[in-house]
Amino acid sequence: MSEESLLKAENFLAISSQYKLGALVTESSHPDTRNLSDLSVNNLPEAISVLKGLDRNTLSVLSEKVKEICYLKDAVRDTFKSGNDVYFCGCGATGRLSLTIETLWRQVYNGKPMENRVFSFMSGGDVA
Repeated sequence: MSEESLLKAENFLAISSQYKLGALVTESSHPDTRNLSDLSVNNLPEAISVLKGLDRNTLSVLSEKVKEICYLKDAVRDTFKSGNDVYFCGCGATGRLSLTIETLWRQVYNGKPMENRVFSFMSGGDVA
C-alpha cells in the first residue's frame, strides 16, 4: 500500500467515529415491533392493533410539525419556481425513504413535465 493511501486511511480512522450511525434512533428497531413477526403468526388481531397504534402515533407527531412541513413545502415550491430540481439522500432508513419519495413522485407525475424534477440516492454509512 502506498504511503499516500496509508495517510488517507489514518486520517479517516482519526475521525471515523463521526460516521458510526448505527446508534441513531432512525437506525434502531422500534420497541413496539420487536416481536411483531411472532405476534403476527400467533395473534394477528393484536399485531394489526400494534401497527394501527404506531400509525396513530405517527399522525399525532406529524400534526405537531405542521409549521415545519409547510416550510418544507414552500422551499420545494420555490426551488421548482427557480428552475432547480430537488434531491433527497440518506443512508439506511432515510435512504429508503428518499428512494420511496422519488418513486411516488414519478408515479404521480408520470408523463408530465414535473416527472424528472425529483431525484434521490442512497448513500453509505458504517452499517448501511
